[in-house]
This record gives sequence, C-alpha cells and structure tokens, in this order.
Amino acid sequence: MRTQTHKQKKYVTATLLLIFLINGSIYAQGARFAIKGGINFSNQKGDIESFNSLGFIDDTETSIGWQLGLLLETPIENSQFSLQPSLLLIKKGYQYKRNNSIFDFEIKSNPLYIHAPIPVIYNFNIGRIPLFAGVGPYLSYGIGGKVDSTGDVIDVDFTTDDTISWGNDINEDWYRPFDWGLIFTTGVKLDRSFQVDIAYEIGAANILPDGDDNNYIRNRSFTLNFAYFFK
Repeated sequence: MRTQTHKQKKYVTATLLLIFLINGSIYAQGARFAIKGGINFSNQKGDIESFNSLGFIDDTETSIGWQLGLLLETPIENSQFSLQPSLLLIKKGYQYKRNNSIFDFEIKSNPLYIHAPIPVIYNFNIGRIPLFAGVGPYLSYGIGGKVDSTGDVIDVDFTTDDTISWGNDINEDWYRPFDWGLIFTTGVKLDRSFQVDIAYEIGAANILPDGDDNNYIRNRSFTLNFAYFFK
C-alpha cells in the first residue's frame, strides 16, 4: 500500500496556511476570522471502462458529510468585493447500491480532505438585507477516510472496512490525493457576527489512480454552511 511521506504532508499544510498569511497581510484592514461549519452533500461522477457494463459510476448516490474549520474575510479597499478563503476539514464521498440474482451489495466511500476554497465575494443589499455571491477556485488534499461495503454473493454475507490509501496506483490506491476545482457560493449576513451560505463545488481534477481521459472520477459537492465571526 502506498503511503504519503511526512514531507508531503508538511508541504501541503504549509501551502494552505500560506494562503491565509498572504491574504491577511495584503488586506489586513478590516480582516476578520470566523469559525465555519456545515453539512456536505457529495457525490463522485465519472467513467471507468472496466465498470461500464455494471453501470457503477452513473448509479452513485449522494453521501452526507460535514466540514469544519476557519474562514478569513478580507474586504478589498474601496469596493464591494472581498475575499473569503477557508481552511477546512471536510468529509466527501458517495454511496452505491446494486443487486441482482447473484449478488446484493452496498458501498459507502467517505474520503477526508484538507480543503481550501478561495472565493472572490461580491457584497450587495436587497432592501435592508445584506447578501453576497462569489466564485473562485478550491484546493484539496486527501488525508484519510474509509470505504465500507456490505452485502452477499450467492447467499454468502460479507463486510469490509478499508482505510483509504492515497496515491496513483490503481491496484493499491483508492484515490489520487490532490483535488481542485471551482466553487460557486451565495448567502446572507444575518448581522455582523453570523453568516449563512450555500455552495456548489465542481471538481476538475481526475482523482482516479492511473486515470486518463477515458477513465476518471471527479468530486461534486453541495454544502450548507454557517459562520460565526469573532469581530
């Protein structure tokens, strides 16, 4: 099983933290931190030639997860724009169920990522209601997670509980660790301390080990988020 090196983990963590440090130093005036958390409805879409006859990828179902971390809001001077990068721990994944006369099984995949969405936000009002909408990139790095399966084959029951291994070997690893894509978000600021938003993320990276244009898996997520600002 392929493992991540300590050096790789330190590099990714340092890169994500650097996003906050640079952002805060450039737009320090009016910057403020928040605790952010929410519910995540995720799935994985793609195409794998060897599974086409089973309809595996097309039939995946949404998995419910969570996310928790920090948000940094930094207004851009003399404009209605701001940046809202977050550094989160997020659980994504999918569910899959299939049965026929020979087998009946269910798979639940829940990869765990360090996740950094970096949307550019436009702030506006409708009447007295302060709203916002934004778009930007996200970066993620897989650090853990589980793949569980249960079912039976010809009336023989089975259960598996696998820890996700990250790498680029299709015979040993579940996913490539790096993921990136786009995030679209909109929300409302209830007052200066509270924010509620929804977001949709479209993964652009092929996270299938040894994947190519004909064999790929990409993440999709819809989230409902809450944030509490410290000042």
